[in-house]
This record gives sequence, structure tokens and C-alpha cells, in this order.
Amino acid sequence: MKKVLIPTDFSDNSKVALDYAIELYKDAPCSFYVLNTYDQLVTSDHFDVAVATNLKALQMLKKNSETQLKKIETYFKKKNTNANQQIKTISQIGTLIAAVKDVVNKEAIDVIIMGTKGESSSSNIIFGSSTLQVINKRIAPVIAVPNEYNFSEIKHILFPTDLYIEFRDKHLKFLLDIAKQTKSKITLLHKIFRGLNTVQRENKAKLENYLSEINPLFETIEEKEIDEAIYDYEQSHPTELLAMINNKHSFIENLFFTPVVSKIVKHTKIPFLVIPS
Repeated sequence: MKKVLIPTDFSDNSKVALDYAIELYKDAPCSFYVLNTYDQLVTSDHFDVAVATNLKALQMLKKNSETQLKKIETYFKKKNTNANQQIKTISQIGTLIAAVKDVVNKEAIDVIIMGTKGESSSSNIIFGSSTLQVINKRIAPVIAVPNEYNFSEIKHILFPTDLYIEFRDKHLKFLLDIAKQTKSKITLLHKIFRGLNTVQRENKAKLENYLSEINPLFETIEEKEIDEAIYDYEQSHPTELLAMINNKHSFIENLFFTPVVSKIVKHTKIPFLVIPS
């Protein structure tokens, strides 16, 4: 049974992420964990006033959190038609990262699905701070769903790689699982400069072997930067999911902050699967 964590701040984008998760796993046995965190600190020169104000604020936040989560649970039960699925809502005080780590570890979460931006995020940024924090902490695979995304069945997955990662089961298992579940094709996009070196050839062979049952396609680029190639490829080929490994020492670390990725998000609005290294 798959276990999916869906952090929510009750924004429109988090609702899109919830719908995406439901559609993606509609035919699979699955447990959904919907998490909302809250925290409020009011400062005052008078200790008693500050304590009383904080307690009152926290009680209000807790009540609102639980009320909104109850609405999500009702929505899920009306929308869901799979008897092998269940939903659990979690209202927790504290930071999002601490709560996400706690749930991932306790429940053995397979994937985190969340919106790219939350309630307070500017329309001019690619990822909200909460999403970036979860991705950069490398807690579990994350699917970041753009705002206003209309679910489309995954048939084509684009997986850019510089082939400098020593691929292991923990990197590729979730990618392989989702490709098999959706019966989709994976295209591996990589850049070469005067051919592949020894390390790249070895890592490519590992990829080919691990993904052999789904027969992945390999696309090479020579003159473009990898981020430009991602954009150009996605513009000319159907792509429903962009999958990446967030390796501290690879090109992907800075990829989120390039103008090209901004174009991908703004113009094509496809979900990103980010797999921790």
C-alpha cells in the first residue's frame, strides 16, 4: 500500500495538489496523510499578557486547522471511489519541516505531494518557501504541483541527468514504480561534451540495466545547457512529469533558480518529481 503525505495550508494550490494525489493513485491501495501545521507567537513587555494572548491565538489556530481538515476529509470521502484507500488528517503545532519529518518517519511515507506555492507566495516566484524547504531537506520524494494544474494521465516522464550520480536503488525505485504504475515512458536527457567519459558510461549502463523493463529512451544534447534543453524538449514533446534527482553536487541544485525553469513553470505548468539523493 502506498503512503502519501499531502501538506496543506488550505490554499487553492494545496487543493490542486490534493486533487492530483487522488487522481494519481485513484486505482491503487493507498493511505493519504493530510498535514496542516500552525504556530503563533505574540510578543509583549508583559509576560502574562503574552502568554494569555498566545494561548488564545493557538486555540483559534488549532480550531481552524481541525475544522478545515475535517472539510478536506469530507471532500475526499465524497470524491474517492476506491475501497482500498483511506485518509488521515493531522493538525500539528510547530514548523512544517519538523512535522513533515515526523510523519515521514513514523508512517514510512513513500512520497510527498504538495503545491509549488502556498497561500502567502508571490505570483512572481517559482516555488514557495515551504516547498523549497521540503525539497532541500531531502526527506522523501516530492511531487510539486503547479497552481491551476489540471490533472493529465502520466504517459511521458522526462528525466534529465548529467550522469555523474552513482545511481542506486533508493534513487530509482520510486521513479520506476511510478512509470510502471502509469505505464509511462521515461526519456533520459543528458548532455555530452566530446562523448561520455568513463564515469558517465558506467552510470548510464546502471540506468539502462535498472530501467530495462520499461525500455527507457536516451536523448543527448551537445550544444545547449541542460536547463535550456529541458525547456526545449518539453515544448516539442508531450511531457506530464519532470523527474529530477536533488543531488548536492549536481546541476540540479541550482536549476530551480534559473530563468529557464521559470519558463517551464509559467508556460507549461507540469509537475516536478524531485527525488532526494
